[in-house]
Amino acid sequence: MAFPYYPATYQPMQQGYYQPQQNLPGAQMSQANQMMTPPQVSNVWVYSRAEVDGYPVAPNAAVRLWDSNEPVFYLKQADASGRPSVKVFDYRERVETAPAPAESTPAYVTKSELEAALEALRGELKKEAAE
Repeated sequence: MAFPYYPATYQPMQQGYYQPQQNLPGAQMSQANQMMTPPQVSNVWVYSRAEVDGYPVAPNAAVRLWDSNEPVFYLKQADASGRPSVKVFDYRERVETAPAPAESTPAYVTKSELEAALEALRGELKKEAAE
């Protein structure tokens, strides 16, 4: 017996036969998580501002467009209705410099400096009291 006998009603299982139920709580939560994910930002190189204005952006999406001719990049976003807006950013090299030394003021005074300051204050108070 080379081949097994199958009745005429036999039909092989079709691909995609298993379909998960859509009313399970896990399925609803995954759909809600997909809706709440932040928009993905992709990076694209452009040659001019005119190309930025013509670049299509899907609703609730953002695209970072890098200008290959100038040190500028653009952030083109579209709101839920699909209305785009463009923000322009300049970038340049950040030069690390050593911080300027702080002006040194003593955190203490000597006894003689304190006595001299108090004596001057006493003299001013005596003048004010005499007037």
